[in-house]
Amino acid sequence: MKLEDVPEMVEDWRSGELRLRDVIWLLLNLTEHHEVDEVLAPLPDDLRDSFVADVREWLGNDAPMHELILFDSVRGIHPGKDVIATKLRQWLSKQAPATS
Repeated sequence: MKLEDVPEMVEDWRSGELRLRDVIWLLLNLTEHHEVDEVLAPLPDDLRDSFVADVREWLGNDAPMHELILFDSVRGIHPGKDVIATKLRQWLSKQAPATS
């Protein structure tokens, strides 16, 4: 998937062709090769908010990289896991804390 595919992905999500967790997975993968803000820019507010909330839940802690199971699957460890998690954690550290 490429950044220019994001609007179509959003349409597929809105129409029910893609589930939210599939969209989140695709967005996470995009952050391996793009800045987080670039990935978030074309998203509608509700999808952006869901993505950021999930990222905060999964990565907004001090868990060591090897303990993150977010990118692990039956196929093994995602090859971009460390890059993705590092970029997202750095991005989170520059954001305002989540409000309850």
